[in-house]
Amino acid sequence: MSLRGTARQNQSITTTIANICKYYPARSIFRELLQNADDAGATEVEFVLDTRSYDNRPLLHAELGQFEGPALLVYNNSLFQKEDFGSLASIGSSIKLHDPTSTGKFGQGFNSVFHYTDAPSIFSGDSLLLLDPHHSWTRSLPPEYVGGPIYSTNEESQDDLEGLSKVQNHLKAFSAFSFDSFGFFNGTIIRIPLRTEEQAQASEIVKKSATLADIVADFSAFARELEDGGIIFARHVSSVRLRVDAKNFASTKIIGPDVIEAKEKINKAFRALFAPDKGFDPPQQNLCQYNFQAILEHTFGATTKQTEYIVVHQLRKSCGDQELDEWAKEQKLFPCVGMAAPVKVRHPMRDLALIDLMPTYYSAEKTLKREDSKDIFFRIFDSQFVQTSHYIYTVSGALLLTEHDFHLAHPAPPMTSQSNGTLSCSKTAQPQHGPIYCT
Repeated sequence: MSLRGTARQNQSITTTIANICKYYPARSIFRELLQNADDAGATEVEFVLDTRSYDNRPLLHAELGQFEGPALLVYNNSLFQKEDFGSLASIGSSIKLHDPTSTGKFGQGFNSVFHYTDAPSIFSGDSLLLLDPHHSWTRSLPPEYVGGPIYSTNEESQDDLEGLSKVQNHLKAFSAFSFDSFGFFNGTIIRIPLRTEEQAQASEIVKKSATLADIVADFSAFARELEDGGIIFARHVSSVRLRVDAKNFASTKIIGPDVIEAKEKINKAFRALFAPDKGFDPPQQNLCQYNFQAILEHTFGATTKQTEYIVVHQLRKSCGDQELDEWAKEQKLFPCVGMAAPVKVRHPMRDLALIDLMPTYYSAEKTLKREDSKDIFFRIFDSQFVQTSHYIYTVSGALLLTEHDFHLAHPAPPMTSQSNGTLSCSKTAQPQHGPIYCT
C-alpha cells in the first residue's frame, strides 16, 4: 500500500479570525476589552487614541515599522497572566470556556481588535507580546514562536543587549501611559495600531482601514453606553476613561460607600454557587440576594452628571429542575439576575436596566401575556423597590444569554408586538449582549 497524497482539513489563523470578526461588530471592541479587564479583576480601564506616529528604529523586524502609526491603546490595572497568553494562542478553544467565573477573559471576543488592526501587541509585567496572524515577519523565527513571540522587557533577563534595545524601542510606542520600561509594569496595555489603506488591501482578516475619525465616532457611541449605566453590573471595574492623546474625551466611575463591599459579596457568592471546586464552599440556601445603592458619575466633554441607582443582584443555586440545571451548567447559563433602577426616574421604563443569565422556567417559544411578564419580573425581585403603573415586560429570548454574552448596555433582543396585547420573542432570535433594557 502506498500513499497517494493528502486531503487533510485545515484552516488558516487569518480565516478563523476573520470568521470570528463577523460575529463581533467593530464597535464591540470597547465592550469586549472592558469585559476582559473586568474578568481579570481590574478596577480601572482607560482607552486612549494616540494620534502620533513613531520612528523608533531599529525594531525587532524591519516590517514592524509599518505599525508605528496612530493607534488605540487600552490600559487596565491587572496583570496579563500566563494562562491569558494561552487563551490567545488557542483561538476558538479559550480556557474561559471551562471557567464558569470568567465571562470573556481574553477569549474569542479579544479578536474583535482585528477590526482595527493586523498587528496588536500587549505589554504587561515584564513581557511584550507581538501578534502576527499573517505570519509575515515571524516566519523567520523558530516554529514555536511564529505568529506570536513574547519578548522579555527586563534587562536582568536579557543576554542580548542589542535585542533588548529593540524591545525598548517598541515600548516607546506605548508612551501614552507612564511606566518604567526597564522595570516591572503592574498592569496591562494593549496597543492596536490602526490599519492603513495599504494594509487593508493586503489583509486576509478585514479589508477595511481604520481612521482617526472612525475611532472618535466609536468613542462617542461608547461614551453614550457608559452614560446609560454601562458599568453598573461590572464585577470589578469602577472607573473607565477615554481620551484623545492627553485630552479627556469622556469618563465614568461608580461611587458609593457600599459598592465595593457589595460587589465583593456578589463575586464570592457567584464563585461559591457556580465554581465550588475553586475552593469556595457552596452556601446552604438556594437563594442569595444583594441590594446596594450606587452613584454613576459620567463626564462627557465639559458636562458632568451623577445618577443614583438602586441595584439588586439575585443568584440561585438551582432553578428547580435537575435536568435543566445540568444542561445550563454545560452551557454556562447560571441563575443570576441583576437589575438597576435610577432613584430619580426620567423615563420610568427606558431607564430600567436588566441583566439576566438564568435558564427560564418558560419555553422560549411561549408567548408571555403582559400580566405574566409582570409576575415573572416581580417574583424575581419580590416587588421590593420597583412600583410603577406601567407594565414591565420580560421576554424569554432575553434569557438565552450565556455567561460569554454578559457584557454591557445593549438593546434588547428582537421582539414582536401581537394584536392581542402580548409580546413574544422567537427562539431563533440572536441573543444580544446584556444588560437588557425593559421597554
